[in-house]
Amino acid sequence: MLPTWKTITDGARYVESRLREIVKLVKPNVIVEDNVVCFPALLTSDALFIRIISCNPLEIGRLNTAPVFSGLPANDRSQWAAFQTEYNCVHRHLWHSFNQWVIEPGAPPLDDLQFMMYLHSIQSGIV
Repeated sequence: MLPTWKTITDGARYVESRLREIVKLVKPNVIVEDNVVCFPALLTSDALFIRIISCNPLEIGRLNTAPVFSGLPANDRSQWAAFQTEYNCVHRHLWHSFNQWVIEPGAPPLDDLQFMMYLHSIQSGIV
């Protein structure tokens, strides 16, 4: 997953300034994002932010599901911890760098090893 996350986070950085321009020009009331990485320009705007997850519902991360991207079975947890340890080791540096980039312009920090906000993370008054 590291090459994929690297490409996607590089893309987010690339479009950030243009997204800020678009949001400033359009002045939306609501922004709905269906993506796997966050864009600080969208999170720091005055618009209500709503995230939807249509690609991989396992991204939501529940206790009874195998770790996202692992391909491991839900009914056999014997390899879950090893996968999570390796995923952490491989992705920690990229996540840390991306998280720092996200919070620099005032967006809230990302949850650990997540590249996108979840509703419980967004403090925007969503009911």
